[in-house]
Amino acid sequence: ITPFTQLPATPGITAFPNPFNSELNLGVDVISPGNGVLSIYDVRGRLISSESLGLIKPGKQILSWNSLENPHSNLSSGIYLFEVQIGDNSYYKKVTYLK
Repeated sequence: ITPFTQLPATPGITAFPNPFNSELNLGVDVISPGNGVLSIYDVRGRLISSESLGLIKPGKQILSWNSLENPHSNLSSGIYLFEVQIGDNSYYKKVTYLK
């Protein structure tokens, strides 16, 4: 028996919970594999944080990000843009952080 991963018809991203307090989960529908990078931007477009995710496989992937475990983020309450880059594809989600 060979495991089967159903590939999504179209790429996409979801965020939950949104708004979030400390931990955010990003559901990413990945079409093709690639090295991943998670970047966080404030509403002015300034890069707040960026981290490598390693190799991301095709299919539905859940990525967790915790503001308490990321000493470089030091987020204030507000709106942020999360970008997940996987290979040549980029996925964006606007989220609200409540301290």
